[in-house]
Amino acid sequence: MLHVFARWELQQRPQVYITGEVYEPVSPQWREGMTLRELVLKAGGLKDSANLLQAEVSRLLSDAVMSTDITKRPEQTVEVINVPLGADFLARDDGFMLLPYDRVAIRRLPWWEMQQTVMIRGEVFFPGQFSLERKDERLSMLVSRAGGLRPDAYLEGARVQRKQDGVGNVAIDLVKALREPGGEYDIILQDGDEVIIPDRMFTVKVVGEVGFPTSLVWEEGKKINWYVNRAGGFLEKADKGKSRVVWPNGMSLPNKGGSKVIAGSTIIVPRKAPPEGRDVWETVLAWRSRQGLPGSCDLLDRVLNPTRFRRQLLENLDVAQLSLFRRMSEARDTYSNVAPTRSPGRQMLNGLSWQYTNIFSIAILQLVVLAILARLLTPEAFGLVGLAMIFVGLVNSFSQLGVGPAIIQFSELTQNHVRAGFTLTVILGRADDHCSMDGGSVNSESRR
Repeated sequence: MLHVFARWELQQRPQVYITGEVYEPVSPQWREGMTLRELVLKAGGLKDSANLLQAEVSRLLSDAVMSTDITKRPEQTVEVINVPLGADFLARDDGFMLLPYDRVAIRRLPWWEMQQTVMIRGEVFFPGQFSLERKDERLSMLVSRAGGLRPDAYLEGARVQRKQDGVGNVAIDLVKALREPGGEYDIILQDGDEVIIPDRMFTVKVVGEVGFPTSLVWEEGKKINWYVNRAGGFLEKADKGKSRVVWPNGMSLPNKGGSKVIAGSTIIVPRKAPPEGRDVWETVLAWRSRQGLPGSCDLLDRVLNPTRFRRQLLENLDVAQLSLFRRMSEARDTYSNVAPTRSPGRQMLNGLSWQYTNIFSIAILQLVVLAILARLLTPEAFGLVGLAMIFVGLVNSFSQLGVGPAIIQFSELTQNHVRAGFTLTVILGRADDHCSMDGGSVNSESRR
């Protein structure tokens, strides 16, 4: 039996293509005798916007694209053919035959476009949707077509919402636009614009970092600070320099030179931005790990984290205080039994020299610590550290007044003396710790 294969059983059937002003661009398989009219019908016919003057057919030059000569590049591989159409194109047999891989493009009429519409709402006599009559139709023209403004129209609050390119609110000056039609304030409208002209307004809204965010009755000539004061004033964290007033049309003005506040405005008082980088305690801990200065860092631990310091101190207070009192008493007894080898005046001078050397050394150490902190911290953080050091130093001084010196004056140190000194020291330490905790709470609250 002899089986004869058809051509398209051995080869892939080529396609033809049509795009442009047809209802459904398609790419059907080509067949012998296929015409341009048949392809247009397969695409659902021509749209009303189609240019019936001609269709453009791009055809491959088979000799050029199928050449095997690699030494010479073909000068042209595509031929463009303009085929006349006419209004009765689909009603007659055009006779234009298509070849494999032909691409047909139906062009659009040069001035064809659907109506572009805008919306106007609010205080006009005929609100609603309007079609733009021309490309350069302006705001004042639309207001006129809408019957003009109603008596209660608030022109200062008029604004435009623009959808194209995601523009959003457009702050307009309708007063100047109507006063000077065609001028710079009389903006050209675009497809999808929505013009909003509100009713009269009588209040001013104050929001943000103020004592009591509220709405107040508008008064002629009053400035931003006047309204803020009547809303409770600026809070501690308020950023006064960045406070602003937003007019009802969307225009925003900074609080500089007494910006004008009109009815319907919103006054916004923002919060101060938090300082960048690490806070004081994180900076100190990082410095401790880099520098390896345990003594100085223990001092900073006491200043910046007094609660934790006091807790550790009280855990070891029983043994430490009793041992200290006993050693002080033993030293007193030993000193009283040893005959003086030097005059009292010389001993006094020697004691004073050691005392002032100790005070001077502590002062030098504190200056070194302050110098290091001044380089590590911001001015605001350094100020907080300075205040904390002064406060804790004063409290410590009061908490340590006279307990040790009073105990060593007894000729015979009894258990009752030790217990009394221990109890008094614990009470003073607790009072010191309570004050430090209160100070830390205040600082934490101020940081928030």
